[in-house]
Amino acid sequence: MKKAITSKPSVFLDRDGVVNENKPQGVTSLGHFNFIPGSLSALAKLKSKGLQTFVVTNQPYVSKGEMTAEELDRINNYMLKEVSNTGGFITKVYTCSHSEDAECRCRKPNTALFEKSFREFEIDPKDSWIVGDQLSDIQAGKSLGMYTILVRTGEGQRAEKALSMDSKLKKPDYVVQDLREAVNIIIERVKQKKANGD
Repeated sequence: MKKAITSKPSVFLDRDGVVNENKPQGVTSLGHFNFIPGSLSALAKLKSKGLQTFVVTNQPYVSKGEMTAEELDRINNYMLKEVSNTGGFITKVYTCSHSEDAECRCRKPNTALFEKSFREFEIDPKDSWIVGDQLSDIQAGKSLGMYTILVRTGEGQRAEKALSMDSKLKKPDYVVQDLREAVNIIIERVKQKKANGD
């Protein structure tokens, strides 16, 4: 018998530019990893409201030889530990390590990693959110029927400009300053849906 899909809202975050600062050369070592101010408290707020959180990130530096898989694990494990130490919780990190020209289904805006998480955790995409600073995040979310939020941190301002210049691109549901503002919107919308019995 097939299990019912959970109605528990889920939040999917890009990593670089949303949780931590992006770097021109990429975040290829633990020394490059710095949390964006307010992101840790935002993650703690998600946990306090009972929202499960995931990270889905493109990290092509591994296949390019600019970072080892071990260093990527080290960075992600550090992130998970610090998030936990400050009251938050990331259920799982999904990573695509393929290069931009690889024909894979997991590199955003492709959706294989999201679909994998939906299966593993019985998630309804229509009750889920994606927060990103890249067009690829927004396009992936739109194709899956998720709520989408573009943040202006990281590459977000560049993405916002690109959206304004191309009417063919699907627009995010919200454009906000940072993860803190995104989390406030998510919590309020989830509260409203619950009150309405949706």
